[in-house]
Amino acid sequence: MRPLLIVMTYGMTNDICPGAPRSDPRTNATVLIAAGIRNAFYISTDTGQEFQTWRRNPQAMAPWLFRE
Repeated sequence: MRPLLIVMTYGMTNDICPGAPRSDPRTNATVLIAAGIRNAFYISTDTGQEFQTWRRNPQAMAPWLFRE
């Protein structure tokens, strides 16, 4: 059995809600590592909270989900 891996995806560079608080993927990753949780993250460039971000997420996560 493989250890738990959390994969987080973000669309951060073109947020449609200017001024909304954003979390930094590196900060989130550091907190999870300190808690003993393996993790990875993907940032969808030039997208915000929109369909393009969600379209890219499965493709970005697939290598982490299906590696041996």
